[in-house]
Amino acid sequence: MKFRLTVPKTVPKTVEKIYIIRMEEPQYSKVKLFIPRDKNGRITVERPWHIYFYFRNPITGKFDSRSKFIRKHGINKYYKTVKQRKLYGQKLVQAYTELLNDGYDPYENTIPQEENINFTNEIVSIEFALKKALENKKAVWAKSTIQSCVYRVDEFIAFAKRHHFSDLPSDQLMRKHVVEFLRTIKDSGQSMTSVNNYRNTLGSILSEMVQLEYLPYNFIRDIKKERSNPVRNHPFTNRQVADIKKYLEANDPYLLTYIRVISYSFLRNSEVLRLTVGDVDLKNRLITVKTKARSLEKVFIIDQLMDIFKEMQLEQHPKSHFVFSRNDGPGEWEAELKTKKKVFSDRFRPVKKKFNFGREFTLYSFRHTFAINLYNQFISQGLSETEALIKMLPITRHRSIDMASNYVREKQRMLPRDYSKDISIDF
Repeated sequence: MKFRLTVPKTVPKTVEKIYIIRMEEPQYSKVKLFIPRDKNGRITVERPWHIYFYFRNPITGKFDSRSKFIRKHGINKYYKTVKQRKLYGQKLVQAYTELLNDGYDPYENTIPQEENINFTNEIVSIEFALKKALENKKAVWAKSTIQSCVYRVDEFIAFAKRHHFSDLPSDQLMRKHVVEFLRTIKDSGQSMTSVNNYRNTLGSILSEMVQLEYLPYNFIRDIKKERSNPVRNHPFTNRQVADIKKYLEANDPYLLTYIRVISYSFLRNSEVLRLTVGDVDLKNRLITVKTKARSLEKVFIIDQLMDIFKEMQLEQHPKSHFVFSRNDGPGEWEAELKTKKKVFSDRFRPVKKKFNFGREFTLYSFRHTFAINLYNQFISQGLSETEALIKMLPITRHRSIDMASNYVREKQRMLPRDYSKDISIDF
């Protein structure tokens, strides 16, 4: 059978382009972390860890015996736990993956020079890293927090100098350094609460050092807190509140006004002392509160608060004046918050002496007293426990129902009720 081939006499004006895609062979493998295991299959730190990858041999063009590259970078020398080695190993994997993507050649130990990129971390001393992290944290800490935290960090730096590790590279700061420091604080006779405060401050600083890449891992989270029994602020009974009111009406009406604002607004002492006249919006019945974290919150002005603020004649004062001052009225008050709190605490001292209150009763106790009263009122109105707590959240400004529930239960345990009628045994 014969076939006839027909060729068109005209060529189309447009001819489809044919793209030839040439798949280049990968030059390197995925970077991986080698995690050794013991004979029982459990991860171990008794054998050396490393990261590894393969890079095509430029002579043979193949992956061969010369193609495997192993890197350790102190993972076994400086990091002694599985958690630390995993975290540092993951950072090494990430760093070498970026290097390879940017053209790193392990045979030449070079990367392309189109961009002047430095992949090495700056080597600084432990003292320098601590001070740099502290400087950064000052920008976000409240003013009242800075002073105490600076003191604790300075104490740790002094400890580091005495024990000759302040000049070591920052990534050589170890868990045992902090543990030993906390032990000396404990042995000096300070309370467990103070020891935990040192731990928390250093934990915050080390987190910042990790962000600055001065330290691979914040090991303070692995250091357990000390058990402490801090003195709790106890709420007052209704009878005690009535007695205090009667005493203050006769002896210190201004302190009574201060306490009433705390009680009806559910603000903390420091929040009340930060209030300026401009923060109190009587027209819209809102108080703008500056919290410890420097955020702003709104508090509704209830009728009782409205009457107090009207009696104080806030509208006759500049908006920059503080609502409470040393002069028994709104005014200027250039003093640290700690000093302001002490002024009112000192004014409350005669009250404590008069009624023989222990140190568990403070100005803060009034906030607890009114919170418990509010909760019990909601329950008496027929609300369930959950409904009462939900209704309390925007008033007491707890972050969750669980936090509010724990708070109410703790404070109620401090005010046991008369259960005489509930016992039926005549003994």
